[in-house]
Amino acid sequence: MSARETPFPANVHVEKPRGRWRLGALLAQPWFPTVAALLLFGVVWQTLSFFYPPLLLPGPVATFTALWNLFAHDNLPRTFLTSIQSLLIGLGLAIPSGILLGFLAGVSRPVEKSIGPFLDALYVTPKIMLIPLFIIWFGIGTEARIAYIFVVSYFPLVVNTFAGVRSMRDEFTETGRAFLAGPLDMFRHIYLPGSVPFIIAGVRLALGHAIVGMITAEMFLAIVGLGFMVVNFGNRLETPKVLALALFVSLFGVAATELVKWSEQRVAPWTRRQKWS
Repeated sequence: MSARETPFPANVHVEKPRGRWRLGALLAQPWFPTVAALLLFGVVWQTLSFFYPPLLLPGPVATFTALWNLFAHDNLPRTFLTSIQSLLIGLGLAIPSGILLGFLAGVSRPVEKSIGPFLDALYVTPKIMLIPLFIIWFGIGTEARIAYIFVVSYFPLVVNTFAGVRSMRDEFTETGRAFLAGPLDMFRHIYLPGSVPFIIAGVRLALGHAIVGMITAEMFLAIVGLGFMVVNFGNRLETPKVLALALFVSLFGVAATELVKWSEQRVAPWTRRQKWS
């Protein structure tokens, strides 16, 4: 052993800095960015609330206190059930019919050419402009709310399903035809599995549109449900309760979207493998 070399016993344990290791493990957690963003948002929100009166911008504490009071004293659960019924019916009608029309337009050029201009025109039309027509056609009540939710959530499903069918690679369809696959087999084994990611994206978009349509319909077509609470508390200048309702609807939308993501993993697990490949 030369003079410059120093012996290093094999039984010596070199400890890693625990603080740095724990911080790195914390930063590597998948939930950390979301929690950090929420904390930052809460700090900024609370800071801004110091510069404005509660009538204009209540802080997080006042907002969550108002949300608790909505549950405890203003019967928010029953009101939410009233709203969710129209949402489920309207969205439940829009999902199968929108997916079916998107498939038909995707696999058939004549169907695409015949309905394409109408879909494009209705898709870009602001749906709130149609509210007077819904009042004339359906009156003010449950039917008008369901019809409005159906319309606002219908077109994202059609467009995304159509895009999913048209994005199918030629080798898949040609292979199916080479094995003499009929229309039903092509639908079950080629078009449907390949279009699932697009359909799920359409369902997520339709869900967001349906929630917005639910509140809009209740504010203009029938003064009931969450829309009625928004109008009522807004007229009484109860800003914390209005903001609490907006927060509640946002949390419901996030939960519903996560449920759709979970359903995608259960129904089509191969889409998850494709994302990580």
